[in-house]
Amino acid sequence: MNLHYGFNELGVPDILAVVEPANIASVRVIEKLGMEYKQQTLFYGLKMSVYQMKKK
Repeated sequence: MNLHYGFNELGVPDILAVVEPANIASVRVIEKLGMEYKQQTLFYGLKMSVYQMKKK
């Protein structure tokens, strides 16, 4: 699913990405998309970073 489809076709107000902080390549892609870092959380016992993009 791309961001445009999520915001415009599905009408979601925000989109989240959850990524392992050590996965530098994925973190870079998420940041290049313009997503903003929100917090670190545990997901099935793994430390994960949560990023968010709100509809403009």
